[in-house]
Amino acid sequence: MVPKPTRPFHHNLPFGATASVKRAVWRECACVTCRRLLAADAAGTIDVANGAGAGQEDDLSVAVATMLDERLPDDVRFTHVASGGHRSKATAGKLKKQGVRPGAPDFLIVAPEANVGQGCVILVELKTLSGTLSHDQRAWRDAAREVRGCYHVVARSVQDVEAALDAVGVDLKPLSSRAHQAA
Repeated sequence: MVPKPTRPFHHNLPFGATASVKRAVWRECACVTCRRLLAADAAGTIDVANGAGAGQEDDLSVAVATMLDERLPDDVRFTHVASGGHRSKATAGKLKKQGVRPGAPDFLIVAPEANVGQGCVILVELKTLSGTLSHDQRAWRDAAREVRGCYHVVARSVQDVEAALDAVGVDLKPLSSRAHQAA
């Protein structure tokens, strides 16, 4: 069996890395995540000087979404549950009325053929290396444990998500040649 190439997770730069250091690392890399971070920086949609690209959950989320886009089988669906982040009080109130609840996991993955052909749902909560689950996030985890075919995963890297998918029998597509070069 050929070992899986490891994907660089330099997106998890240390807190306090300067904007110029982040940009230099991203420019040197050929991976999709770095290209997206550079494009977002150029478009002004992320604030590199004040934390973006410094290993926060937002950056991990971009890296996970990129991996899922590239490697999930065609019959597996996923979405990012955008319930976190800073919002105005009016927007937060509107979202609450629409049913957004605290503690919802970051990603929802539906894999119809995984889990020995029975199908399953994987709830992925992203955390930084030092992050811990909130009370509401623990409640979601505990509820998921009670449902047959539903798995809750706390992931601190793209590799954690890949391992969780492998554990339930989701056969990921091979890394693209571009990702191989970046590894």
